[in-house]
Amino acid sequence: MIKVSVVTIQDKTALIGPVTHEALKTALRKAAFDTQSDAQLPGHVPVDTGNLKNSIHANLENLNNLESSVDVGAEYGIYVEMGTHKMPARPYLIPAGDRAGAALPKVVANLVKAKLD
Repeated sequence: MIKVSVVTIQDKTALIGPVTHEALKTALRKAAFDTQSDAQLPGHVPVDTGNLKNSIHANLENLNNLESSVDVGAEYGIYVEMGTHKMPARPYLIPAGDRAGAALPKVVANLVKAKLD
């Protein structure tokens, strides 16, 4: 016996909103943790005492509002990232965020596709 099931896009449109929202939350969580771990890699963040490296943390407090971030607790983190008039910039966080952000659309698309298939 052969069974054929036809599912139209209209059958799945009700799922798109919630599925997309959950996919975005999952992708933003992944991007935050990927950024954190990338920024902490040897050679990415300058390490003297390890304070700067250890102060980099993913922040998921506003994930329900589709916001995630990576915070640097070391007060001097911005000066290392951006440089000063006495010290050249040694970016570690922005490049890590750029790499994680570049993957975000594909991660969201794959998550949505997996839920709607």
